[in-house]
Amino acid sequence: MKIAITAAIVVAFTFLARPVSPQDPAPIEKCRADLASWTHDFSYTDTNRTDAILSYQQLKDRSAEANQCALMDDKEPYHGASIDLQGRYSTIMRDRLYDFLVRHSMTDQFQKEDANGLR
Repeated sequence: MKIAITAAIVVAFTFLARPVSPQDPAPIEKCRADLASWTHDFSYTDTNRTDAILSYQQLKDRSAEANQCALMDDKEPYHGASIDLQGRYSTIMRDRLYDFLVRHSMTDQFQKEDANGLR
């Protein structure tokens, strides 16, 4: 059951993580600077600890920016970091959403509504 819930959250979240205005991308220089900062100069040292303290909105914003950066910069290590971070932030948000459902005893309600086609 957890897999079905997680899959539904991932699908829903994929649409939420998309940038709102793709015609206004962040400049490549900003992307590269942010990616270097978020990955601790691409060493990924302590990123789990630092990512854990980010708010949901910060994760969502970073995920959207990383997605936009991946689309506009194919140079490594930036492109790979963009894809990695977008996936990492999406996973953290998905896990937080699932934990919210469990914490508030809403998993049964979610499963019933999903089984009834409410998506």
